[in-house]
Amino acid sequence: MREFAPKVFQTTGIIGFILAFVQIPIGWFIGFFFSGLFFMMLKSNNEKSGTFNMMAGIACLLYSFYCLFTQVL
Repeated sequence: MREFAPKVFQTTGIIGFILAFVQIPIGWFIGFFFSGLFFMMLKSNNEKSGTFNMMAGIACLLYSFYCLFTQVL
């Protein structure tokens, strides 16, 4: 389960960006939301890259809500 969930989030994020590419606005939200979850779930042995993954995940997650409220709603 530990390796399955990040792969699902990564795949769903890619599908979301594909939807956004074909001009479906909810795709930006799906892409950034699940990419943010994917980055936050990545584990690394290096503390510096672990911090980067967490910050990138939080940034993607926050930007997904910006996309949701400005483009979809």
